[in-house]
Amino acid sequence: MISGKAGQQKALGGTVGRVPSKEEKQMKKFGLIAVAATLLFAAQPAASQQYPNPYKVGDLWTVTGVHVKPGGSLKVAKDIAAVWQRQQDFAKTKGWISGYKILVNAYPRENEPNIYLITMTDRLATPDESDARGVEMRAFMNMTGEQMQAAAAGRAEFSSPGSTSLLREWVKR
Repeated sequence: MISGKAGQQKALGGTVGRVPSKEEKQMKKFGLIAVAATLLFAAQPAASQQYPNPYKVGDLWTVTGVHVKPGGSLKVAKDIAAVWQRQQDFAKTKGWISGYKILVNAYPRENEPNIYLITMTDRLATPDESDARGVEMRAFMNMTGEQMQAAAAGRAEFSSPGSTSLLREWVKR
């Protein structure tokens, strides 16, 4: 048994009577800084929980603009009611969407859509779900894919599609 200071150094893993070099001191200092940084990083989630984001993500909103050609307002309204809204009602009964809205731009500037068609859902469909939904929708509408495309092409007479955006709603916690 080594007594005194030398015994303490030996018990702590040091060499008796040896003074650490400058490099060893720097390495020890660097190691302590790394440990402190790790502890601060690990404590961050607890600290951030004290100040959570005031919002959480909500539904996805698909917003499509429709440009109505002069004299086409009534035709567009009838088409939306007969086709688009009917499809959205069906999709809602199937649980594919949580809701939809039709908004009219009362004062459209040049090149802005006159109408916005909006659907809300909690998630996007997978490719397989999308294919299956297409089959169900065509059966519901009693139309083939070719007939649906021909109907869409016929709308070019009185309207044209604008851009489509996918937006994520923020909901206050």
